Amino acid sequence: MSSVFEIADRLVRHAERRFPGQVALIVCYGSHMKGTATATSDLDIYYIPDPPAAAQNAAQKLCTQFVFDGLPYDLWPVRWSMLEDIARAEGERPWGLAASLLADARVIYARSDLERSRFHSLQMQLRETMQAPARGAMIERAGRALDKALTALGRMHMLAATDLAVEHDHTSAAHAFLQQIADALALLNQRAYSKNWGANHEEIMRMPLRPRGLDERFEKILHAANSVEVLQNAAMLAVEMRALIAANLPAYAQRVPPSEVLRDFYFVVLEYANKIGKACARNDRRAAEAAAVILHNETARTMARIEPGLEAGSALLYHEFAAGFIAARIPDLLHVAREGDLNALARAAARFDAGMLRYLQTHGVASNIFTDERDLQNFLDARAR
Repeated sequence: MSSVFEIADRLVRHAERRFPGQVALIVCYGSHMKGTATATSDLDIYYIPDPPAAAQNAAQKLCTQFVFDGLPYDLWPVRWSMLEDIARAEGERPWGLAASLLADARVIYARSDLERSRFHSLQMQLRETMQAPARGAMIERAGRALDKALTALGRMHMLAATDLAVEHDHTSAAHAFLQQIADALALLNQRAYSKNWGANHEEIMRMPLRPRGLDERFEKILHAANSVEVLQNAAMLAVEMRALIAANLPAYAQRVPPSEVLRDFYFVVLEYANKIGKACARNDRRAAEAAAVILHNETARTMARIEPGLEAGSALLYHEFAAGFIAARIPDLLHVAREGDLNALARAAARFDAGMLRYLQTHGVASNIFTDERDLQNFLDARAR
């Protein structure tokens, strides 16, 4: 009986023979690399076709799945860009699970020493995301994972509201929600999982920062007898995760100067102030209110980088990020829009515009307003330097 590594060697020789010079790396990862493999463990293996485009690289055909001696093998293509996203804890894949593609991976074939070094550099970059200097950025990314969990929670509510959904729909939606919660926990704690979804339950429950009663929440979301209890526990878990992320963000606030945050921002202010004014003039309350909400929120969230020095993701509630906006004493468009008086809203939008211009001038931020073409050309030339 051939070992999994003998089969891996065969795959390497096959790649070299059939696709010479078109594969940058072949990499093994998973339980065999971690030393936790059992007699039934498959070999996790991927390769990097280079160039990546299928039209330019026949090595895309190297992708294959088969069973040998009772064990499944999956040789699949990965792009450098995906590994770079994982190394930065970014991208669409849940980082807590995807990190295994780099964390304990081993290169079994490299086209050149340069590409081997590039891979090792990404492994080092991944390790840096788990160190103290990256703490603030990782907490912010946990907030983005929570955004995805909230989307999944919305799907759970949608399914509960229709008679067409079957048990399979509800089960799949619950798992999708919990996977994103687990990823938010991994990012918050700067700890990647060593096992796949489902098998990593103990790792999730050992996270130092986690909501109280997390195990019970998981159990009820997956196995409660009725949808009301499932949704209640999912909603409470989302609330608890939001509070946990928000509580850890302020310690890593980094205030950014207005000149950097609001560079070119007056364009947004003028654009939406004009939209509000035109909508009010034609008595279009919905359009006016929508533009007011966008302008107010965009400004408040942008100014959050100035004070309190945070990226205002959805993990933060308004009172947790709007200190800079409130201190600037700019009109509250949301309050006026809710009142429904369009004349008052048009006046408030004009005051908002004037208030932002004063704020920019006070803080030495150019508004980029020109009436002379020579001034405009000088501005364009300066930007091009």
